[in-house]
Amino acid sequence: MKINDKLKIMRQCKGWTQEEIANKLHWAINSYAKIERGETDIKLEKLKKVAEIMEVDVQELIDSNEKTIFNFVENCHSNNHCIVLTETQCVHELEKSQLIIEQKNKEIDLLRQQISDLREVNTLLKTKSN
Repeated sequence: MKINDKLKIMRQCKGWTQEEIANKLHWAINSYAKIERGETDIKLEKLKKVAEIMEVDVQELIDSNEKTIFNFVENCHSNNHCIVLTETQCVHELEKSQLIIEQKNKEIDLLRQQISDLREVNTLLKTKSN
């Protein structure tokens, strides 16, 4: 996971907006936002400041291991609910969603057929009563 992605997740877990963290860092919001979007690299000195504000070791931000983020999220005491999924988990969730959609489409087709059948019955009843 890239540093900018980690920063965004950590900020969200803290329940902070980009503006709030930029203020804590005494930076312009655009400067922080560009870092978080991955549009600009962050120098080590600035990364140290971010780590301090986030209350993590700078190595945790540099480390490419996703376990760091899972540990951070697990220990986050914010009211916000951060959910971080691995690529495998995302694929699994997507497959589940596709199966649910497929089942819902089958139900919709069945209901359409029932509506059609009821219309036919209604038409037959109308013709018999006339």
